[in-house]
Amino acid sequence: MAVLTGDGVGAIVVVDARGPRYQRMRVQAQSLRVEAGQRRVKQAHAAGSIDATSLAELLALAFSDPMRIGPSVDEIVAWHSDAVAKERARRQRLELEDAPITQLHLEWRVGVIEKSASFASSATSTTNALSIDSEAEFAAAAATEQSA
Repeated sequence: MAVLTGDGVGAIVVVDARGPRYQRMRVQAQSLRVEAGQRRVKQAHAAGSIDATSLAELLALAFSDPMRIGPSVDEIVAWHSDAVAKERARRQRLELEDAPITQLHLEWRVGVIEKSASFASSATSTTNALSIDSEAEFAAAAATEQSA
């Protein structure tokens, strides 16, 4: 906005249409107080699940969100080695060719791994195959297959 003075010489005046600076700072301070209050009561996620193709990706995903309570690195590595060993043993019992592990699914609640819901699978895993984790389950499945 330009304002002309009495002698015809113009003086440039800058007007901020957003209002006085002190009012804007008060509004900004109030919004920051509200945000701080919300962050004080925000709770971390105590449960979750992730899918990955490798142990490194699994670890990166597990710790990518700072507001997620997940299992420790040692627990994830131990679960990974057990899950891969189970999948390889399953493939060996079913006399399937050895294939690389292509999917790791990890679920946890309150920082503890849910072993019944977490699994490792390979590229050629069949979706309609039985989940056999012990010799007793294998014997029962073999008996039902022979009787059919």
